[in-house]
Amino acid sequence: MPDFPVKILDCAERRTNTLRAIVSVQVGKAQKISGIMVHVRGASRWVCLPSKPRLDSTGMAQRDDRGKIRYDPTVEWTSKEVALKFRDALLEQLDADFRGTAAPEEVA
Repeated sequence: MPDFPVKILDCAERRTNTLRAIVSVQVGKAQKISGIMVHVRGASRWVCLPSKPRLDSTGMAQRDDRGKIRYDPTVEWTSKEVALKFRDALLEQLDADFRGTAAPEEVA
């Protein structure tokens, strides 16, 4: 059994800037995580767990100095090592089940 059993339940391909797919996965036997974003830039690939906008006291989304909405995580890993294991397992499964959806790009 792999270190981090990940099964992709749903994969919606997207092509916006670095975003390539939004996936739902089952981790182990008991946890489902929806809304995971898979990004690609050149040979680099990464995943972003779901998050929600940070709201101020009036219910409006807070913005940073550049005017971009600030987000808070809704799911977090306990360490960078665990996060990297999850990323690697998800990308391996994505490559096996949805070949080409989030493949690294050719770098000239």
